[in-house]
Amino acid sequence: MTSIRLTHLSVSKLIIFCSILLIATGILLLLPNTAFGHGYVEGPASRAALCKSGQNNDCGSIIYEPQSLEAPTGFPEKGPVDGKIASANGAFSKLDEQSATRWSKVNLSSRRNTFTWKISAAHATTSWKY
Repeated sequence: MTSIRLTHLSVSKLIIFCSILLIATGILLLLPNTAFGHGYVEGPASRAALCKSGQNNDCGSIIYEPQSLEAPTGFPEKGPVDGKIASANGAFSKLDEQSATRWSKVNLSSRRNTFTWKISAAHATTSWKY
């Protein structure tokens, strides 16, 4: 007959391992849900997407990185000030320029609209507001 003998040290290690596993699981369950996506609105095309495609001109560096329009968590209370929403608070100031003919227009329905996000990288995001 074979018996397994656990030493005091083995039991202690097992208890510590199980405790860490239980704590980690608890933390993951208590964290708020987040979406994982770093990207931009591709359809209907956002101002930044239209810059990237060349339909909008004189946009600045947003043509290379339309996914970089991010505002701090807490929009609208903690987000960009009025007049700087399009540029995510001035990060891409060309996007805040406004006139009747400055930007290509996108047709939207007054009812339900479906938005398509172009995800470019895994990135924790608490919400998408458009």
